[in-house]
Amino acid sequence: MTSHDDNADSPSDILPHPPRRRRWTRWVVGAFVVLAIAVAAGAYWRLPLAGAVLRVVLERAGLDGVTLTVDALSPSRIRLTDVRVGADIAIASAEAGLDLARLPGNPVTSVVIDGVEADVAGAMKTLQQFSGNGRPAVTPPPTIRGWLDRAEGIPPVTVKNLSLRYAPAGPGIALTGSAESGPNGAGAYAVRFALRLAGEIQGEKREVVVDGTAGVSEEVAIADVRAKTEDGTVDGMATGRIELASDNTTIRGTARVDLRDAKILAKLSPWLQGAAGRVEVTVQTPTPVAIGLDTPLDTPTLAAALQRAVSGGVRLDVKIEDASFGSGSQGAGGTTVQGLSADIRLDRLSPPRTSPGQTIRATQVAGGVTFEDLSLRFALVEGVAPVLPAVRIEDFQATFAGGQFGIAPTIIDPAAESSEGTIAVKDVDLGALLALAGLEGVSGTGRLNGAIPIKVVKNAVGIAGGRLEAAGPGTLRIRSDAAKQALAQGGEEVVLMLSALENFHYEMLTLEIEKKLTGEGRILLRTRGQNPNVRDGQPFVINLNLTGNVDRLAVVAAQAFQLPAALIRSMLPK
Repeated sequence: MTSHDDNADSPSDILPHPPRRRRWTRWVVGAFVVLAIAVAAGAYWRLPLAGAVLRVVLERAGLDGVTLTVDALSPSRIRLTDVRVGADIAIASAEAGLDLARLPGNPVTSVVIDGVEADVAGAMKTLQQFSGNGRPAVTPPPTIRGWLDRAEGIPPVTVKNLSLRYAPAGPGIALTGSAESGPNGAGAYAVRFALRLAGEIQGEKREVVVDGTAGVSEEVAIADVRAKTEDGTVDGMATGRIELASDNTTIRGTARVDLRDAKILAKLSPWLQGAAGRVEVTVQTPTPVAIGLDTPLDTPTLAAALQRAVSGGVRLDVKIEDASFGSGSQGAGGTTVQGLSADIRLDRLSPPRTSPGQTIRATQVAGGVTFEDLSLRFALVEGVAPVLPAVRIEDFQATFAGGQFGIAPTIIDPAAESSEGTIAVKDVDLGALLALAGLEGVSGTGRLNGAIPIKVVKNAVGIAGGRLEAAGPGTLRIRSDAAKQALAQGGEEVVLMLSALENFHYEMLTLEIEKKLTGEGRILLRTRGQNPNVRDGQPFVINLNLTGNVDRLAVVAAQAFQLPAALIRSMLPK
């Protein structure tokens, strides 16, 4: 793309400035012409002359105060030693392969640099002087194709024994290793590297080993990187592929992380306390992103293209295997999660949306109470808030109190004023449920089935028409001194009923649960059966209001109801 100045007298219209690349080419070619003369002139003074020529070229390029020694010079190679650029960059040796027959083009066929030591902060300031006045030596290419055209002329470069230090404040980070790069076929460029990163994080020394490859051509850009901690607590791998066309790109990438004992992550993010497991994330643009080989790479163009991609053109697949973590205030509502596995595809990232059939499983989720063997199938759909999704629950099952809690299909919207649904109860232990309700002196055996309709409004929980029924015969024992004293004035029949309830063998039993959003709740017990030790097993039909901590039962029901949405929120991109 070109622009024109409407002012016909503008000097830029008459004498445009030569591109910086041409200025650089002119100096490099000129330097090698002089070096070629020095090679032919004789051995005695050619090395000092070559060093002087290179220093002049570097000064012209804006790098003042460079010191170096030319150690060897021939028509096929030049070797430099003891190179220093300012106070922050030192190179033990640099050797370039030459082919003077390629003049007046670039005669350099290869470059090998050994023993690079630099302080990153100081080196960046030094290199900003490149080409003078603090400007970069080479203007970034306006397009990907332009960058590839320039990269074609770059010879293979190998860097050995690289050592970088970065310490802007406090303990620093050191990067060591090696890398090589160069043309890789027509119109392609590749980089290979093996690095070790060492530093102090939260008061502990850590080392990370990173190796991989990356390459770009006019058709595709690919990357394959692996990183792992020296102690083996984190092992990760990332692959990426960008398919390039003249005006668009399609992006695919996968990252896998295996957390064996990620204590370091717990320090960085408290909700990952004790995190472990395996996570795989795949990113894809189902429709091409409007950035291509010939797209001007200016900030407004890139920002607009990325915004369009995030709003509707990116799909994110998240797979989690055998993960676990604990949370204090984040994660799944302040819980500990064990054995978490998930397979989630986000069709859109902002706001998050999915198609039906996403799945999450966990062996245990423990907070105020413990749920086991969770299985959730769901979808993220549009909710009340524009950016916060609602959760459409297709199926949810969890083991609780020896039986099953389930949620009938419903929508839970965290941004809505209220949410409501029905908890299906199957084979739940009567004794565990009575203990949970805090009914003093009341215990029993048997299995309950039924449903608990629930409504949650902010922090208030309501239950209307909850009904649980025993699946078969069982026992009920009510040995409450408070109940005996309260009913002592009820006459002989009441006293007889209380005696029967001390060891009641029921044939039928139901619990009817009511709890208003504000105020106390109640449990109405209806049962039919007999006590073999009372009146020779005389049958009784008993209706009894039980008072206790019904709020506690309501809170557990609300926790089970809200658990699916809490688990999903803990895994969505923040």
